[in-house]
Amino acid sequence: RGTPGDDVLTGTSAAERFEAGDGNDRMIGRGGADVFLGEAGNDYIRVSDLGFRLVDGGIGNDTLALGGSNLNLNLTDMGGKISGIETIRLFGTGDNTLTLTAADVLNLSDTTNTLRVNGNAGDRIVGLSHGWGDGGVHGDFHTFFNDAAVLLVGVNVTTDFV
Repeated sequence: RGTPGDDVLTGTSAAERFEAGDGNDRMIGRGGADVFLGEAGNDYIRVSDLGFRLVDGGIGNDTLALGGSNLNLNLTDMGGKISGIETIRLFGTGDNTLTLTAADVLNLSDTTNTLRVNGNAGDRIVGLSHGWGDGGVHGDFHTFFNDAAVLLVGVNVTTDFV
């Protein structure tokens, strides 16, 4: 359990519960059916696989990072296991994929309709819903929109909207 300050909570391969408390916390899961509760603050949650039970960033600008390789985080299949997240980092030890719909973007955070996605060459986003528009490149991000949903995708990440 975290403190009101900035904490680093590191897990093991067992199923664990991380309660970060207030502050800008880092929670690092190492596998298992983990539960991550970010609570208040700008929290960073890293998972090494997709076997976690729950990721809730809480209040703030929170990040979910994939630390493994060849992971396909399909938000549509997650069934509400991820909430309170404003940024997803696909970096990791190999190529990772994020699969989503516009509804997934809208449901991911209570405070914004924008999802920022970072990654490197080999990482990929697959957009499952039709209607994504191309807003062009602005700085280090390529902007895509679908009604109220906005995706800011790092320019190194491949995008595929089907």
